[in-house]
Amino acid sequence: MKKLVTSFFIIAMIFMLTACEKVSGIEAEAETPEQAITNIISAVKEVNAQELTRYGAKELIGSTDDLNNTRNKKIFETLEFNINSTEETEDTAIIKVEFKTKDLTSVPQDYADKSAMLTMENNNLGENKLDDVAMKQKFSDLFVDVIDKCEYTEFKEEVDVYLTKEGKSWKLNLETEFQNAIYGNMIVSQNTVVWPEETTGENTKENSLERQEEKQEENVENVENVENVENVENVENVENNENVENVENNENVENVENNENLFH
Repeated sequence: MKKLVTSFFIIAMIFMLTACEKVSGIEAEAETPEQAITNIISAVKEVNAQELTRYGAKELIGSTDDLNNTRNKKIFETLEFNINSTEETEDTAIIKVEFKTKDLTSVPQDYADKSAMLTMENNNLGENKLDDVAMKQKFSDLFVDVIDKCEYTEFKEEVDVYLTKEGKSWKLNLETEFQNAIYGNMIVSQNTVVWPEETTGENTKENSLERQEEKQEENVENVENVENVENVENVENVENNENVENVENNENVENVENNENLFH
């Protein structure tokens, strides 16, 4: 009798384990494109990097340090969406999604103006000026404050969201229209930002490391066009050294680079 009970118990356990495996398989295969996009948007709002990575969409939130997480949660706190239609094939899906969120069109320019002023005020403190770590915190707080004080106007846009099936899961195809919609038009508007001039009379944008690199490339091209240059390598080294000195003398370089990174 004991052997019979034991045999029944073993058979029951095997049946249960097999059933669980089948159910798990059905659940994994049953994820629809609508469920995938719902999970993606939820992960964006929660700044869930692990979940977004599963869908190939971590780029939507950028780095996951505490400061960036705080900024992202503020950006996405009013984000809502509605799925209007889905076209699905064996390996792809196109979902028409209507997004609604706070219109953040004015945020990049407003932030650029105020962050330039903050940089100038800090530089004027001389030996008492804040270090990079403290300024990063200041810039992050300022960015959140700019969004908070931005008057609420609804930004609404319908976009096509493209998914590709890989095995049993869906991957998001990152499109500018989609990213701009969830960011409340901030992706597009940041491209038109005009960085204000400070008391030095030099444009803040011109003082960025990006611009310094552009100038270095221009110098290299000029060297290649110079006639009768006996040692081009030496000329390039000299001009590169001058660029390095310019960067080291520019107190605004690192702060401005941090400012621009807030938009990505």
